[in-house]
Amino acid sequence: MDTEPCWSVAETELFARRGLPFGPVEKALVIGKSLPAAADAVPVAVASNSPRGQLEAALVRGGLSAMFPVKLAVSGRRGRLAFPSSASPR
Repeated sequence: MDTEPCWSVAETELFARRGLPFGPVEKALVIGKSLPAAADAVPVAVASNSPRGQLEAALVRGGLSAMFPVKLAVSGRRGRLAFPSSASPR
């Protein structure tokens, strides 16, 4: 099953929400690349409904922690997301 057209629609919408273009040039930066290779070309973040400690432990175990400069996780207070100061919601 070819899911690439669906990904293109989602990526275009995601970039548009942030006022960024997403066309063939941007697509070429990420298509067919591993997460580390794509992260070198496009900034990435991770969001989880898990507590921060659990998220960090999973990322460390998978060798992915350093790849995500921004990590959003549940703060433990009534299941609310804890935003780092650099990623505060608008």
